[in-house]
Amino acid sequence: MHLISMLTKRTNWVQDAIQSALDANGVSSLTRGQLFVIANVAAGEKRAADIARNLGISRQAVSQIIAELVERDFIDVREDPQDRRVRIIVLKSGLGEGDEICSRIFQAIERELMARIGSRRLKNLYDALDAEWGEPPEIGALPDQGLPAENFAVTL
Repeated sequence: MHLISMLTKRTNWVQDAIQSALDANGVSSLTRGQLFVIANVAAGEKRAADIARNLGISRQAVSQIIAELVERDFIDVREDPQDRRVRIIVLKSGLGEGDEICSRIFQAIERELMARIGSRRLKNLYDALDAEWGEPPEIGALPDQGLPAENFAVTL
């Protein structure tokens, strides 16, 4: 399986785990975009521009998702006490002030993942994801014919 397929599959695994936990804790279903915005806020991101950068989507798309979440009473948009020109995002409603429900869900998912793959593999995953990858590569135009796709798969 290629790296991109594996990352997508595991992203979906995390999304499904979070959604299932939210459902079990009485939080109504969220779209993928809403879920990832809430996950960013629960992880400490407070500004829409930072969330947009993390998710790789436009500031306008994040603003739309934020508006939906405000309407559903999941988040609040407030004046930043350190810079009155900036608005910050905070969790509320069933998610709990102080990110308590989200934090507990994330911790429970990590504990379950550790039980399934082991602490060494989980640490290696953290290390790999946290490593400096640099700017995305500029691959450029590929030749019409090249190496078969299986030559690009990494065998570990």
